[in-house]
Parts: sequence; structure tokens; C-alpha cells
Amino acid sequence: MNKQYLENLALKINVKSGGRNTVLNDAFEKRIPLVTDMPTIIFGVDVTHPQPGEDLSPSIAAVVASMDWPWVTRYRGIVSAQVHREEIIQDLFKVIEDPQKGKRPAGMIRELLVAFFKSTM
Repeated sequence: MNKQYLENLALKINVKSGGRNTVLNDAFEKRIPLVTDMPTIIFGVDVTHPQPGEDLSPSIAAVVASMDWPWVTRYRGIVSAQVHREEIIQDLFKVIEDPQKGKRPAGMIRELLVAFFKSTM
């Protein structure tokens, strides 16, 4: 085994055991206005489409969000298959019918907001 392999292995073990491999110094010292002043979630979204000529495969939508304010180093992601070549994420916001509670909000954004709230409070 070489040194580079062991360094990469150590980084992976550190992350899997809950550690952080990198931290923005400004975030650590709470010097990023609006992000470090109050609990803030950072979102990222993307839709990946099949190769040209691939007409039967779905597009894949993904949403990620930060889970560890104020450091913004841990993210949770959700992926969803959707209609072929659709750029607008269909499962971003939804309303579902709950037999006990009636209509209630759901979707990828809500799931990530609930997870963020639980991880920061």
C-alpha cells in the first residue's frame, strides 16, 4: 500500500465516522453574513437527462441540502426519477392526502427542511 491510498482511506473513514475533512475557516468562526447569523440551509438542485437517442430512460432529479449549520460541510441528498427530458423537478413540492390529517405538504424540499431542523435544533 502506498501513502496516497492510506491518506484517501483515512479521509473516507473520517467522514463515515462523523468527522469533517474540510471546514471553511470563515464559517467555523461565524464570519459569513446571513449564513452564520442564524440557522441557514444551503440547497443545490440538478436534473440529469439520458444521452441523445435514449428515448425510454427517465430524467433523474437530485436535490441536496446542508445539514450542519453553521459549518455547511455535511449534506443530505434525495434523487427522483421523472418524465424523460423534463427540466422542472416534479417532486420538489407536493401536497399529499393523509387519511388522518387530510392534505399536507410533502416533497423533496420539505423532507430536507425537516431533516435540517432535526439536525440543528
